[in-house]
Amino acid sequence: MTSFFVIMERGTWTHGEVDDEGKTDREPFVGLTHELGHAESFADGNYDMDKGNGTPGTTPSGEKNSLKRENQVRSFFKFSLRSFYYSKVEEK
Repeated sequence: MTSFFVIMERGTWTHGEVDDEGKTDREPFVGLTHELGHAESFADGNYDMDKGNGTPGTTPSGEKNSLKRENQVRSFFKFSLRSFYYSKVEEK
């Protein structure tokens, strides 16, 4: 398995991820938290490679823990949540 994660000063998502307000940018620590959610799943023996089929309004099983962790940070900092991995909200 090969993976990489680049933390920028403030960047935009590269895979079409959109929060519930249609924004595609996020603070780097929000993205890091998402990736650490994957690491947590891996460490717990629950890592799942399922990325779904891209259907808007869905979250594949391989993204549920990382999205949950991401939204915990978003909520704490009063940022817009990301209800689904594959958003059903249009990008703004």
